[in-house]
Amino acid sequence: MFRRCALLALLFLLAGCAWLDTHRVGNFELRKSRQHFGGHSSGTIALHYRGIQLAEKIGDWSVDPRNPDRIIYTSSGNSEPCGTFFYDGRSGADWKMSSRRMGVHPASDDSPEDDAGTETWSPDGRYVYAGNETGHPVVFDLIERREFDLTDAVSIEGRRLEMDATLWSPDSRRIAVEIAPNGYNGDRDLATVTLSPLRAEYVASMTGSLPLWTTTDYYWSGELLVVRPTTKYQPVFSKTPKHITWTSSPPSARAASAARDCQ
Repeated sequence: MFRRCALLALLFLLAGCAWLDTHRVGNFELRKSRQHFGGHSSGTIALHYRGIQLAEKIGDWSVDPRNPDRIIYTSSGNSEPCGTFFYDGRSGADWKMSSRRMGVHPASDDSPEDDAGTETWSPDGRYVYAGNETGHPVVFDLIERREFDLTDAVSIEGRRLEMDATLWSPDSRRIAVEIAPNGYNGDRDLATVTLSPLRAEYVASMTGSLPLWTTTDYYWSGELLVVRPTTKYQPVFSKTPKHITWTSSPPSARAASAARDCQ
């Protein structure tokens, strides 16, 4: 009898079990499940809206802070399209923004202090940006369904530069970006990028052993991006035009995205 009970217990453990937890984001539901099998476990998050499953397995997401019925998310389920998507529950609009899985959550989720105020969605709700995790941010126009590759706005002798998108301007026409002209080592330039026509304008620079901008170092005042007199990590200086190594011209080579492509 003991052997039979032990065998049944072992079979139960090997067969695995699953638990489900539901978390609300805006008017959407994230249904988290975890399965255990043979000492290993794996988890998935399904996205639902008003009882309808939009995706069986999502990786990243961001809900419009001004409209709880709008979301952008990445999906990688086995039985559904893979990529980065926009969904509007009120209008029913559904757009596959990219065939790549791009980071869409705001930087403030990861670093609330240094990246305070960053938001994926523009103030007017027309635009979203994604791809900061690869240094290759792209802005998507949710109305006209087109994209603006922000790294097309600057170059050094035709070479594409890495950057991070941070703060939207109040009118949603511009966005602040932090550029690394020489890669990880070297100065960090603060600039603004206007979406249409796409162009970049230099603002200020930071150098030193830890040249890290934070969003508390600058702010928008109307159409101007203003740097505060005191910054957190390093002092700020202004380069003369001849010392700004990049130009507001598109790179010569086509962008090679480091985002996770769908298989």
